[in-house]
Amino acid sequence: MNLRGFIHLANMAQTVDVDLWNYETADGRGIRKALDFLLPYAQGQKKWEHQQITNLETALEGLKLNYLVGAVKDRR
Repeated sequence: MNLRGFIHLANMAQTVDVDLWNYETADGRGIRKALDFLLPYAQGQKKWEHQQITNLETALEGLKLNYLVGAVKDRR
């Protein structure tokens, strides 16, 4: 859910020429790193073993939507 919020924020920031898609904090955190971390779970290659407060299948479907938005914005 937090990642979805950051993705929406990155989309809004683009309208004022601020690139949050490729931004990284001093310790290396960013939207791209989060998407890279979650990709194996979205693809079913890894089993989610962290605490989950909502239905896992619903969360994974939402995560896949994040990848669709991210793919459109991919500038690597």
